Amino acid sequence: MTGSQKDGHRADGSRAGTGPTDGGRTDGERAEAGREVGTSADGAATSGREIPQRSAGPAHSRDGAAPTLPVAVVTAIDPVLRGGLVASLLLDVPGAVELRYTVDAEAGSLRRLIVSAAGVIEEQEVELDHPCVSCAMREDAVPALDRLAGEPRIQAVLLSPPLSAEPEIVAGTLLAHQRRWHLSGAAAVLAAASAREDLLGDETLTERGVT
Repeated sequence: MTGSQKDGHRADGSRAGTGPTDGGRTDGERAEAGREVGTSADGAATSGREIPQRSAGPAHSRDGAAPTLPVAVVTAIDPVLRGGLVASLLLDVPGAVELRYTVDAEAGSLRRLIVSAAGVIEEQEVELDHPCVSCAMREDAVPALDRLAGEPRIQAVLLSPPLSAEPEIVAGTLLAHQRRWHLSGAAAVLAAASAREDLLGDETLTERGVT
């Protein structure tokens, strides 16, 4: 699905959605409406929907006692494009944070960052028992998400796995561990000018300089 970033235009030239005021709606009304993500003015095309805030919607904890924390996976092969999309959403969704991972293959470590619109909340190096990214997501992201779900001020999480991580594998790995949080969606961001080559080209991630 497609939608809008601030001051963006759709690929067909039509005007994308507005910024935080969105026609005078309150933050809660905009969260319920769930504006979609589209093409930014610098040519970054995205897919997916704005992450919703916690609400008394269909996603509840397994015991039905309380709504769970929405988590959206955001992927890309360009950290600048993904960073732009994430920054826009952090500014636009009150209470949203990013849970970002990068892998140092040589050191065998995983770097975890938790970022809000105000700046870095947490930064930590995590030693890995093995280099498998999906295993790293399970071993560190699951308890990190459980911890974030216990923070009432956090209303939504953007999960940014390492650039080389396969989104389907990351999402599939996390699905079995939903309890206090749930996967609400996914988005991929790429440059419109190079989308064909990025999706269908022969270059490997290593040849692109992506670990």
